[in-house]
Amino acid sequence: MTINYYRPAIDGGSGGARISATYTRAGTDPAISNPTFIQMVDTNDPLGGTTSPYIDPRPNDDTLPFYWTTGEMAQTTNAGAGTIQFTDFSKRSPLANPDYMPGWDTYWRGELMLASWAGGTSKDVTIYDGFVWDWYIDVFPPSSPAIASSGSAASFDKGPEAVPEPASLSLLAIGGLAMAMMMRRFRK
Repeated sequence: MTINYYRPAIDGGSGGARISATYTRAGTDPAISNPTFIQMVDTNDPLGGTTSPYIDPRPNDDTLPFYWTTGEMAQTTNAGAGTIQFTDFSKRSPLANPDYMPGWDTYWRGELMLASWAGGTSKDVTIYDGFVWDWYIDVFPPSSPAIASSGSAASFDKGPEAVPEPASLSLLAIGGLAMAMMMRRFRK
């Protein structure tokens, strides 16, 4: 299986990660009829009225335990080449659940597995291999107010402050001094 990309992502007020993976059957792999993906999710912020862990997607859009529906599989599979594609953008928003604010944090962990299913009424699924991908978001609460020196008003921290850097000329002078001392030491 090849991971095409795996990166942090945001969408409006939500954050999470995007992933794309491709499985192409190699000559040494077993023949897999009807390859598909199963993804189990463990999170402290489950969707679709479920409890964690659960089989993705939630809310479910069919009665099968697979990531793609039968119709979606036709768009993500090249059966002749033994190739199947997986893409996902798992995300959560602190704004969707105000009980989590401030100090909201969430973790999300997906276990993606390549699988096959005989179809029909069979309840047997064969799991071949897979990988784990996850992310964590922590929303820091606002800073406590700092009381102004007059004691009559509070000023709130507006985020990180710039840290002044040493002037380039000062760094050059320090470097020059160090070089002069080294040269003097080696001349003795």
